[in-house]
Amino acid sequence: MKNAENITIVMLLATAAILSSMLIGTYCGTSQSADAEVFGRHMGFIVSTGKVAPYVDAMYIIDVESKKLNAYILRHENNSIEFLTTVDLGKVFRGR
Repeated sequence: MKNAENITIVMLLATAAILSSMLIGTYCGTSQSADAEVFGRHMGFIVSTGKVAPYVDAMYIIDVESKKLNAYILRHENNSIEFLTTVDLGKVFRGR
């Protein structure tokens, strides 16, 4: 009788170890980041963000009145904001 109980306990411990390692693997093996875009409109400006690369985001600001888009790069590794470019949306969409 003791032998059957010991085998059952060993099987339950092995099952618990396998399930625990699978649970830890799912939390450690996957990225838990949320890659959502942020969009806002306030006082004639439209602001949107997007992921460009790991630890690098882009921020786009559209001035509705002047019809210009300014693009910035946000770098997380050194907490910096870099100006990228300005696009005249009036010229870009005029031909369409």
